[in-house]
Order: sequence, then structure tokens, then C-alpha cells
Amino acid sequence: MTSGTSANRHRHRIWYLIPTFFVALVFFFIFERHHDELTIAVPQGIEAGPLKELAAAYSREKDLNVKIVEFPYDQLYEHEIAEVDNDPSGYDVILADDPWLPALVDRSDEKHPKRIGLYALPELKKTDRDDFVPSCIDVCRYLKVSSDLYALPFVGNSQLFVYKAEKEDTPAPKSWKEVIETGSTKAGLGYVMRVGPGNSIVTDFMPLLWDSWRRAPPEKPHAAALQTATMEAFETLRTLGRSGRANLDIVSNDDFDLAIHLVQGTASMSIVWSAWAMAFNHGLPKLAPGDPRYTLYVTDMPMPSEHALGAWLLAVPAHSRNPDLAKQFVRDATLPDQMKKAADNGNPPARRSILEDKGLQKKFPSFPCQLRSLLTARPRARKPKWHQDEQDFGKVLSKIYAGQLTPGDDWIQAERFVSEMDDHYEVMSQSALEGIEPCPAKLISDEKPR
Repeated sequence: MTSGTSANRHRHRIWYLIPTFFVALVFFFIFERHHDELTIAVPQGIEAGPLKELAAAYSREKDLNVKIVEFPYDQLYEHEIAEVDNDPSGYDVILADDPWLPALVDRSDEKHPKRIGLYALPELKKTDRDDFVPSCIDVCRYLKVSSDLYALPFVGNSQLFVYKAEKEDTPAPKSWKEVIETGSTKAGLGYVMRVGPGNSIVTDFMPLLWDSWRRAPPEKPHAAALQTATMEAFETLRTLGRSGRANLDIVSNDDFDLAIHLVQGTASMSIVWSAWAMAFNHGLPKLAPGDPRYTLYVTDMPMPSEHALGAWLLAVPAHSRNPDLAKQFVRDATLPDQMKKAADNGNPPARRSILEDKGLQKKFPSFPCQLRSLLTARPRARKPKWHQDEQDFGKVLSKIYAGQLTPGDDWIQAERFVSEMDDHYEVMSQSALEGIEPCPAKLISDEKPR
């Protein structure tokens, strides 16, 4: 072999290696980019605003590229379900509505009988266990309170009852019967609810259902008593659909649609989420003395308190590209100092210490009522197929509200959607409210108009 031939072969080898080198270099930069990047999926709307601000600050502090992707409520569920199955996942962190957790955790099927969709998180320290409101932490576990922790609560959302009163000493309605009677005796006024299909009408219907279940006669067999009570709740819903101009005119998916009617005087009562109540003192246009929003009061649900929980949870998909960074973000975002900053930006806190913070209570007078609500909040059905059941059940409820389904066989068919919800139903204890500041409270802060 001549020296020239040997040199040519070396040159050929170098040329072969150059493409390999560039491919390796590209993969290196791709890896590095993803290694220092977090992608977070969030809902479009008020619940995600403070988290986006927190993520931007976190990105600057940690020198990370934090990317936020937003979707409408139902689309967010579909995207999150799809991505927890993908390997790698398109998301490192997800913000999920609390009834979605069972479906996000249990991803088992015939091919993958033991597949889990989310990372289990470290158990909380005692100081955190004592500070997080129990209802918000319980839904971060899979079905049983004793199971692993798969998420941490970021948005401590639950239902509140809002009513309009021209005088400060006007009492809140004490029962749903009183709510209906008020609406039928005042022309153009009354209770207004979200009646959009799916999540909107279902969550507004749940307090009516739980109230009927609470009053079910104990002497009857459990199943029969609750079935009768369910039919009574359907009748209450149908009555609300027939009484009051506001109820007949409004088909709403959003709390802010309800706000318009409360402010304009076409409605006097409604159920709202905590995030909406806080928005009255953060992010809405400046108020002037005499603004009709000053006449709105927030209080407990018609007694006894039966509020639906609507917490939003931070979780890490099992196939996150950066699980360690993602888990650290979830932990950091729910620390007291970060949650206090988020609360100041309009995020309903899930920590008791923040809800009891006197400075924040001055800005957000609904905080004592929010704490009362969270302490007695009841989660929606916790089962992997709840989201689809909620969509189907919402269609049925919308028809009942509009008078398109009549008592009898049609309602018996509708009852099957709630038959699985009563397995563990118990009347909610009010002992957790002992020593808690009472409601009602004026929804608008007494501070000078912003």
C-alpha cells in the first residue's frame, strides 16, 4: 500500500465522519434545549393568569425557557389525556381540574395493564399538611386519601353564593326554596345559573342535588331515598328554568356572563367560583362610588353549606422530558411565598395561612367565605370516566332546565347519571367551620376605588 493511497483513505474517512459529527451536534443542541425547558399546559381563562405570571418570573430566576400553552376547558382535557400517554410527553407540567386526576393517573389498558400517567410526588411535610386546606390535598391523590400524592393544588377554587342587596343588613337566602320564591316574586330578578352544556350546568346543579340528598328521609332504604331526592333536585332545576326573566334568557358558560346580569339588575343571585369573586378586586375596570357592584355580597351556599370543589392541580406527566425540573417547579409554585404572590394577583389560594392573611383579606374581602367554602367543599365524582359522564349529564340537565324533558320515564333515565355518585355520600360535617369568620361579606373591598 502506497503512502498516497493511505492518505486518500484517511481523507475519505474524515468526510464520512463530518455528517455524523453534525448530526450528533444537532441532537446535542436539541437535548440541551429541552433540558433547560419546561412546557406547561393551562386552561384559557382567569384560573391560569397568576400561574403565567409566576412562570415568567421563574423563567428569569432559574434561567429556564418556560413555555405556556393554553386551551379551552374541554380541549385542555383532551390534550392532557393524550400527552400523558405519549413518550416523550409534549408537556412537562399540566394544570388540571381536580376531577380529571383519576383519568390522568389510571392509563391502563389491555396492552399496558399497569400504566400510570403521572409521577408520584414526595409526601408533604407536616407544616404543609397542616396549611393546605384538606379538601384541596385529598383530590391530589388517586381515589383514596391514603394513596400516593400525584399533584399539588395551585388554584383553591370552590363555589360561593352571591346575592344583590340594597341594604347592608339584608340577609342571605337560607334555603333553595327561598331562592326560588325570591325569584318568582320579584319581576325580572332572581337566581341565575350557568346552563351551558357539560361542566357549566353540572357544577351549578350539584349543590341542588346535595341539598336534596341531605334532606332524604333516613327511614327509607338508602338507594330509594336518594333516588326520590334526585327527582326532587330535577324538579327544582326545572322550576328555576321557568321562574324569573333572567333564568329564561341566559345560556351561559362563563361566570363573567353572570356578572353582567348581576350588575345590570336582571338577576339578583348566583353561584360563582372563588376566582371570579376575587376578580372583582383585581383585574376588572376601575370602580366609582355608587357602582352597582358595591351592592353584591358573597356568602355560604343556602344552608347547610354544600359547595362544589373546583381546585386546579399541578402535576407532572410520567413521560415528561424534564421530570426533575418539572417536579421542582410544582413544589416551588405551591410554596407559601409563591402562593401568596399568586393570591395577590387574583389566584384563589389553597393554603389556609394565606386565606387568613389580614392584609390580603383587606384586598379580597371574600377570603373568609372562600375558606369556609373550601373547608366544606365536596369534590365531584372521582372516577376515570367522569369527564365524559359530565358531558352527557350536562346535556340531560340542560333539557330539564329548558323544560324539554318531563317527569316520569325521561327523568328516570337521567337519574342513572347520578346513581354512581351516591356510593360514599354523607352529610357534610359543619364542625370544620367552628371559629371561622362568618359570612356574608361585601364582595367589593372597602379600600379606595382602584
